[in-house]
Amino acid sequence: MLPPVNHSLPSSRELPCSGDPPVDNEDQNLLPNLLLMLLADI
Repeated sequence: MLPPVNHSLPSSRELPCSGDPPVDNEDQNLLPNLLLMLLADI
């Protein structure tokens, strides 16, 4: 038997704050550098 589904929306306290600085990840630096290397080889 499946557990009951929670249909309630998150409260404003549970939502992320838009005042926080953006989070960088490795892919943001890796992908442009990879594209530049590929274009340089062409």
